[in-house]
Amino acid sequence: MQVNGVSLGCSESLTVLIQPTGAPSNGTVAHDVTPPPCACSATVGRGERRFFAMKFSSEGNVLQSFRDSQYATPLRKSRELDQQPHRIFNAAIDSGNEVVLIACVTGCKQFFGYAVMPSKIVEPDLSSYQGKWLPPFTLKWCCKLTTAYKFSVNYSDFDSRINALDKWGHPVTLTQNCQEIDTASGALLCEAMDNAASQQKLFETAKRQEEESQIEHFYKTNASGSHLWDGFLERLTAVGKTIFACHVGSRAYNLQVETSDIDLMAVVAFPVKVIVGSLPEPVKLVMKNSDNIKPDYTVNEALAFSNLIIAGDSRCIEMFFHDPGSEAVVYCSEEWCKLLPHRDLFLTPKMLEKYLHEVDGIKGFKKLNTLTLSVSEADPDSKVKLYKLLYILHRHLLLAKRLVNAAAPDSLKMGPKTPFSVFFRADSEEYNFLQKVRHGSIPFQELSQMLRDEFTRLTNIHKTWTDCGTDPTPLVNEWLVNVVRIPEIQLAPTTQFVQSPEQTTARTTVTLSTPSSQEQVPHLEDISAINATLPSGSKLLYLVNTQLTQYLVCGTKYAGVYAASTKSQLSIHPSPECIKSSSATIYEAERLCQLLATANPNAVALLFARSSAILVTSMEFDLILSRREHFVSKEVVDRIHQQTMQQQGRPVHKPRFGQHQQQQQKQNQVQKYTHQMSQLNTSEPEKILPTPNSPVSSSATTSSPSSPSIPASTTTASTSTDSVTTVATRADGIAETVQSTTANDGELLQCAARVTSTTGKLPLTKDIDLAPLTEWLLWLRVTLCTAS
Repeated sequence: MQVNGVSLGCSESLTVLIQPTGAPSNGTVAHDVTPPPCACSATVGRGERRFFAMKFSSEGNVLQSFRDSQYATPLRKSRELDQQPHRIFNAAIDSGNEVVLIACVTGCKQFFGYAVMPSKIVEPDLSSYQGKWLPPFTLKWCCKLTTAYKFSVNYSDFDSRINALDKWGHPVTLTQNCQEIDTASGALLCEAMDNAASQQKLFETAKRQEEESQIEHFYKTNASGSHLWDGFLERLTAVGKTIFACHVGSRAYNLQVETSDIDLMAVVAFPVKVIVGSLPEPVKLVMKNSDNIKPDYTVNEALAFSNLIIAGDSRCIEMFFHDPGSEAVVYCSEEWCKLLPHRDLFLTPKMLEKYLHEVDGIKGFKKLNTLTLSVSEADPDSKVKLYKLLYILHRHLLLAKRLVNAAAPDSLKMGPKTPFSVFFRADSEEYNFLQKVRHGSIPFQELSQMLRDEFTRLTNIHKTWTDCGTDPTPLVNEWLVNVVRIPEIQLAPTTQFVQSPEQTTARTTVTLSTPSSQEQVPHLEDISAINATLPSGSKLLYLVNTQLTQYLVCGTKYAGVYAASTKSQLSIHPSPECIKSSSATIYEAERLCQLLATANPNAVALLFARSSAILVTSMEFDLILSRREHFVSKEVVDRIHQQTMQQQGRPVHKPRFGQHQQQQQKQNQVQKYTHQMSQLNTSEPEKILPTPNSPVSSSATTSSPSSPSIPASTTTASTSTDSVTTVATRADGIAETVQSTTANDGELLQCAARVTSTTGKLPLTKDIDLAPLTEWLLWLRVTLCTAS
């Protein structure tokens, strides 16, 4: 018999190497998982360890058993009690045998690992039991494999291996659920699965190391102790203003030992330009080091930190309760000191809930159950990990108890009222208790019972503690906006903007003036046809009638852009990205820029609306309109083409034809666009959109009588049709022809043709410079902040 090229038989060596297809064999890989059961001297029948098949209905059930370490045996009504699977397993344990269960999945041609039974199955009262399955019992998984692994043990490798305990002489791959497998075959299967797991682990380690070598870490150093922080603070200065930095973990609680890690946490404020102008995606506000990379640090941007303390995050709130002069604090700014006096507002039931979640979550009781099953006298590290986890969980509950005594109502307190603190004095009972837990001086059963009793008491208190006190959100929001953001934005430059739309290589600067006090733009509520309202302090920048546009599809009659107030956008809860009603879709300026940066066809088409469709415009938005050709890319034209075909009920992806059919299809496209352009030429001539110094006509505005009208533009486009440019592009294998005339200078496809005739091809979205949008957003926020 062959296992991936290695011959196996009844009396061969049990050393099996599982290799992927085409991989050379280079020797045996040492096991780094729980050793498999050893085979006895007998080659058939039963030995010191007995093997059974453990069938699952799906791989999902196997993965759940991996997580829960449980399995349930069937209750077969047609068999005698002594022949029930759980009775057979229990009898084997009573006889001094170790029961090994080999995992299989019905319909899946591979083995999924094996587990052992640490104890007997508790049998319920079968006289009144109606279920088809007995209650689950505990397993101890020794080897785990999945179909996602590169290395596996397939049925085909053991098809010729006969199960010596099968009375019909079937191979081990045809065993039924809970059927016994002979000792030699079972040990051989376990050996093969262990080798596959070892190879998989080596493969994943090498792959992870390769990926980590390509990652540019925010901070990585070989220094230790106090020198570790020197480079970290310098790195923080490069990304923003450092507000606070401190130790977290055991060193923050004065519970460190010689082997304790150095965990770092900091709060930093990114520059406003990064916050309001991060395109195409918002900036990442939380930075953490990769796993297994030292030191372990977390950097929260001021906005992320504000949201965390409002949500009751215990690690962030604990940072307020370090004495600024203590060894745990590395850096403290003036901005931090302004929020520090209000720290008691964050001691709420939400914080208690976070503590309880840490104990009851994946890294709490579930991990404790897993470590409990993996403890072995042969592996001293397993006991160290177990007691370290117990120390962490007990520490969480002691801090939760301090929280209750400091902020909960008197009727719920678990002791005398004391100020909340995260520092454990070396002469305190709590300090001595936690040190004993960490060093394993207290029996495990006693610690486990204490942990669950204390958790139950605190859970009952959390259910009763409903009064959250004063909401800290307004205070934190005011701190974030007025203390952290506004002082920086007031110092931001307000005169530089973006490159000239006529230049693609050289960059120029445009000097901007503050909007005139006489300039008045109608508010959204002044337009009777629109049922949406803008947030307080916002300004309507742009509004068009979509029924008079060709490629803008948003499902409403009107579409536009508004600018929320600067303070609102820099706050914890910014204004909506899009205000949508039954008749209008209004995008916030930052959201529009994100759509432009990702080649959204509607966003680009909004800039190319006909002048007759524009109801409202402003000097701020004219700066974007004058540079609209900058955002026309090949992806935009392709998406608009597909969108148009979908509206016409035509399939977007057509089958490929021969050369003659392709030429005929191209001619049909030319005729279609020629007819479309002729229809446009017979309608009202298009007007060129004005520059920032010339206002847009608002003759079609449906504003209220009290709203001032915007003077009409006297600039008109040339009606010459001598210059006709035909451009052919490819989108998903379909030939597309765009015909443009200077008489329709405002249309998006004509602009695309003009850009193509000038540069030779349309640019890709990834090649478009996003600096103009970023600078415009920053200028807009500074301008609106100054005006307010």
